[in-house]
Amino acid sequence: MSGVLARISGQLEACSAPACAAKREARLSPQEMRVARLLAEGHSNRVIARRLSLSENTVKAHLRVIYRKLGVATRAGAAVAVVRQSSGTGSATAPGTGLRLRAEERDGSAS
Repeated sequence: MSGVLARISGQLEACSAPACAAKREARLSPQEMRVARLLAEGHSNRVIARRLSLSENTVKAHLRVIYRKLGVATRAGAAVAVVRQSSGTGSATAPGTGLRLRAEERDGSAS
């Protein structure tokens, strides 16, 4: 039985690796990416809804899907996952996400 537990533990560790996170984030729809980006910028559900012309309930539904796809359980976990992806290479587009980076994010001068 301990062999099975070791194998599962190894698989869980592998899924928390950055490469696995990039694959999960790559599966976000364009709308989910917009919601995730605004979430990572620290905006409330109400502000996200207003900016994207959505209801707050729709934003909440998107967030539940985003959390599942990113393998996180909290708003903070999702924000960290998006920020990590955005700061990965310094390219104009965050790797594996299609999220465009602002100039200060690319240059590392974001405040």
